Amino acid sequence: MRSRYTAFCENDLDYIKRTMAPPASLAKPKRKDNEKVAWLGLTVLQTALDPHDPTIGMVEFKAKYRENGQERELHEKSKFHLIDGRWYYVDALTRD
Repeated sequence: MRSRYTAFCENDLDYIKRTMAPPASLAKPKRKDNEKVAWLGLTVLQTALDPHDPTIGMVEFKAKYRENGQERELHEKSKFHLIDGRWYYVDALTRD
């Protein structure tokens, strides 16, 4: 999660794409949209593994950012899959 946040801060869309699995990897990140955002901070609120499948994880976080001169906050629970020893972003479970 933190490495993906850093990639968003640096607008490293290649890394973001490499750390995605379907269905997330089927959507293309938009470089233009990310260039308009200044990321201000990440707070990981909780992490958990699926009790029935330890290759499925969840991360709840808040990320502060500035867009068009206004500070905002993204609050999301994200789903990740462990594939060949690496975690991949799969989907947003909830998003505020």
